[in-house]
Amino acid sequence: MNRLFTKYSDQINGYLFVLPAFLIISLFGIFPVFFGMYMSVHKWKVFKGRFLGFENYQKILGDIGSFWIFILGLLMMISSYWVWSEFKNKFSNKLFCFIISFLILILSLFLINISWADMMEKGDEDFLNSLIYIFYYSFFAITTEVGLGLLIAFALYQKLKGKQLFQMILLFPYITPAVMGGAVFFIIFGKAENSILNEFIERVYVGLVPLAKKGGRFHHALIPCSSFSSF
Repeated sequence: MNRLFTKYSDQINGYLFVLPAFLIISLFGIFPVFFGMYMSVHKWKVFKGRFLGFENYQKILGDIGSFWIFILGLLMMISSYWVWSEFKNKFSNKLFCFIISFLILILSLFLINISWADMMEKGDEDFLNSLIYIFYYSFFAITTEVGLGLLIAFALYQKLKGKQLFQMILLFPYITPAVMGGAVFFIIFGKAENSILNEFIERVYVGLVPLAKKGGRFHHALIPCSSFSSF
């Protein structure tokens, strides 16, 4: 047993170090997704009700078949790009590869159009419209942020006057929360008699005011609390 542990000690230590992060991600990231899927196939208000199957999906999507046709159209749209990028250099005549990928793209757009129209007609219009808004927001927000980030990064590596000033400004979003958090912490937990927490204690627990005003054990008790919250 000891020989086996010695042989695989590095692997075991690696898994042990990863285990806390895995448990946290599983509990707060993966589990809610699968539990939400489980709830979606039941009638659920405060407590679990009867099993509904795909009835909730039918209600918001209108037609499950149209939804799968819509997914098929998206996959065909991706495959049209894959056909062009993968086989354009393998054909002597690139026009033939372009025509095939273009036809796949046209067919995918046709399937997406008819399936989406059917879903809008039979499904929950508010939910489906929210998907459109999310798509527009995600597309423009990501492209704008990435584009501006690349532009600023490129500009800061050029020989520009005042470049150091702009580099310092870029650090403000990282510095400001820590400084403001420290200021708010000082205002709330400060030793001054008019600090927010001392005022609260004076109104609620009159007997603790001298301890808080003198900076006694009350402030020392904040140290382990702050250390624990950092984890």
